[in-house]
Amino acid sequence: MIEAARSVRGAASRGWKSARSLVHFEPRSGLATLRSRFARPTPPRPRLPRRDRPRWQRIVAVPLVGGVALGVSGSLLIPGVATLFESADTDDISVAERLSILPERSVVFAADGSELEKLGSQNRASVSDLDQIPRVVIDAVIAIEDRTFWENAGIDLRAAARALMANLDSGEVEQGGSTITQQLVKNRILTPERDIGRKIREANYAYRLNLELSKEEILLAYLNTVYFGENAYGVQAAAERIAGKPLDQLNAADAALLAGLIARPAATNPYDSPEVAIERRNEVLDAMVDEEYLTKAEADLARQAPLVPSIYRPPAELRPDNYFVEEVQRRLLADERLGATAEEREQKVLQGGLRIHTTLDPRLQELAQSAVDTILPPSEFTASLVAMDPATGQVKAIVGGPNFELAQYNLATQGARQPGSTFKVITLATALENGYSPEDLVDGSAGCSFKISGSEDWAPGGTGAGTMTLRAATENSINCAYARLMIGLGPQKAVDVAHQMGIEREIPVVPSITLGTAEASPLEMANVVATVAADGVHHDPVFVTKVEAPDGTVLFENQPAGDQAIKQETARTLIDVLKGVLDRGTGTAAKLDRAAFAKTGSTDDNADAWFVGGTPQLVASVWMGSPVARVPMTNVGGVEVFGGTYPARIWKQFMATALQDVAATEFSAPNGWLWPPPATVGELGRLDPRLFPPRRNPTAAPLPPAPVEPPPPGPVEAPPPVPVETTPPPPPPDPPGGGGGGPPGDGGGD
Repeated sequence: MIEAARSVRGAASRGWKSARSLVHFEPRSGLATLRSRFARPTPPRPRLPRRDRPRWQRIVAVPLVGGVALGVSGSLLIPGVATLFESADTDDISVAERLSILPERSVVFAADGSELEKLGSQNRASVSDLDQIPRVVIDAVIAIEDRTFWENAGIDLRAAARALMANLDSGEVEQGGSTITQQLVKNRILTPERDIGRKIREANYAYRLNLELSKEEILLAYLNTVYFGENAYGVQAAAERIAGKPLDQLNAADAALLAGLIARPAATNPYDSPEVAIERRNEVLDAMVDEEYLTKAEADLARQAPLVPSIYRPPAELRPDNYFVEEVQRRLLADERLGATAEEREQKVLQGGLRIHTTLDPRLQELAQSAVDTILPPSEFTASLVAMDPATGQVKAIVGGPNFELAQYNLATQGARQPGSTFKVITLATALENGYSPEDLVDGSAGCSFKISGSEDWAPGGTGAGTMTLRAATENSINCAYARLMIGLGPQKAVDVAHQMGIEREIPVVPSITLGTAEASPLEMANVVATVAADGVHHDPVFVTKVEAPDGTVLFENQPAGDQAIKQETARTLIDVLKGVLDRGTGTAAKLDRAAFAKTGSTDDNADAWFVGGTPQLVASVWMGSPVARVPMTNVGGVEVFGGTYPARIWKQFMATALQDVAATEFSAPNGWLWPPPATVGELGRLDPRLFPPRRNPTAAPLPPAPVEPPPPGPVEAPPPVPVETTPPPPPPDPPGGGGGGPPGDGGGD
């Protein structure tokens, strides 16, 4: 304290001359004057008249302010300068290296390169070059925040004294004496604490930073750092968020508005206090005229400009505003390629300035939403849709619920509901993988009941029509036929195949899963049919194709090769069977004018209705139900809802419009020669195929003639006779499709 007092007394005795020499000291050796491309001469000019004050106040205030300013400035500056020169030779870390890294918002892009949304904890997008900032913005900021910026050495005693005088004059804090360089140091290195030690370090660092960086570099760092209110950090975000314009389109009125926000962003917020914001804008315009950055006529014209923020106030927080981007953020925050911990990943995604490229097709997204909105009648029920490219697993569109602002729970990706008879696709795939044929016969008689070990008897319900082929049982979604098939196969095999084809969640190992009692999301069911459409190759769902750092460095890309989940021939046979659902089964309401396959699904209480299927280029799954509970849909717009009603119509409208300009292609036909001879299937599995004559696929190539082997030597014994049984009757005519084939059974219907 004694030394500080001596320093103050010494400074006072030497007067202002020595202090001014420090302020105007030129830090760049060999340069008499800073020649910045932004500096401009400031010839003497008349100043604006100060507000009238009583004469006695002026007499008292001038010596009082001068003495106080001298004492305060000396106490701050002289120890700071001493510290500066003491630390200059011992501190190996430059001030520029101490500047903290700025949090940057991340930007999400659609597949066509268009911007979808911005994500971040701070709305900031740093400008890389000062030339990208309009000159009028630079002039406005300098005029109101640091008039001597281009000449000072990072600190300005005269500005501090001028601010102190203005504050005493008004009776409140109206001006700050910190230079732009000091403000940058305070925001990027120090804390906002108000104490003598921090002010000394601030002056020290500001002086040293002025030695290390050019004025242009300091100003650019400042304009990228400063807070303008409304969660807008940096001049580019402020232009978008507050002025409502791209940065390069700002005019004098916009520039003055933004520059005026820096000192008091909350008090001068144009959304909350438009009159105060206009008054502050006019003060900045006056300062720009005073500094000869604008003429009086230009400033008067700018004063007439309306406040753009009075029209529309966008949300301040950078949060997802749709289901797709919300799912992208959720997946990135769980992706360990962006950090080992949740905190690291959150910092990378919300503060790392990433460029996130996604799979969303804006056109398909619009068509998906339109299909749901136009087909679904007004009611408490909603629908969800997921569209995927089966060749890559890329998710092209999702409808996750009725309204993201009101219900942010994503039914498409997080909603788990009973898939009903759409699970029969998995059951049939399991059967084909285990040597069954689509022409095998099964008893589909209604009224079946089964004794299940450790549980009550299981009565699936639903309609039936005697013995039929698996093909017919699939087309008409016969519950009892599939119940017998599942019991014969064993549910564990179906569970394994389900996981291979795209069901990620846990599935109970019980026979009733064949009717869709295990829950699944629309995304998972879309993944199942995508595996079928891709010749049995499964791809994990892809929402993000590439993530780049702010400098363009690729952090990672998602190009999964896929894995063969089921045999190619199994997938082709599945498609051959599931085409019949559209041609003559429960899904005729969704038939397209091109090759396609599909499957309907409903639960036993009509609380969930599904339609899944696709073409070689695109697959989609549709779910319909209540978003909050299991509510029976017995009368929705006058319709009892099954998978073949509203869900089928939504699927058809979306697929037809999505593929309108896409050339139709055919699926590869299965090789019927590879199917085993038809047999009877039931609770004991696949029975003796010798009871039935072999069938041949008419589209398959003929088999080569079998080689003739010579008879073995010696006597030949006749083989034992084969018991002759009555051939089962042929399957009955198919019931009409489109309505689900009647009331669904336990856990599944159509």
